[in-house]
Amino acid sequence: MNLPTDMVKDNPLDIKNIKEQQDKDIGLQQEAEKYADRYTSKQIGTVDGIICYVKPGDAAASWKIRLPQLLLKPTIKWFHQVTGHPGSKQLCMQISSGYYHRDLRSLIDKFHCEHCQRNKLGGKGYELLPECESTINAI
Repeated sequence: MNLPTDMVKDNPLDIKNIKEQQDKDIGLQQEAEKYADRYTSKQIGTVDGIICYVKPGDAAASWKIRLPQLLLKPTIKWFHQVTGHPGSKQLCMQISSGYYHRDLRSLIDKFHCEHCQRNKLGGKGYELLPECESTINAI
């Protein structure tokens, strides 16, 4: 992904940053211990010990990086900006394709972008279209 310099600099998903925040997140550490069958440790690049989540019943290869609490809001904001200000459903799909936190969906639903609020079109959205007039004449 080619991003502007400021977007790369502000990226909360730098793997070293994720590891540091995971190590500081006591709740995450306790959860990973309590539910050892759902968590695994991975090496990503040169960083070892990244805590990852596997949904019960899914294949072990379908792990996702477990986001620490402090990175949730910055991740949502960053992803929203980088991916072109999508709606909450699309944003959730994009983030949850590689990352996991049980509160992710509810925090995305509560997220409000000032830019989007200022520039959002009013009204209900799409409504019924008028009936088309046929230009084909019967022979």
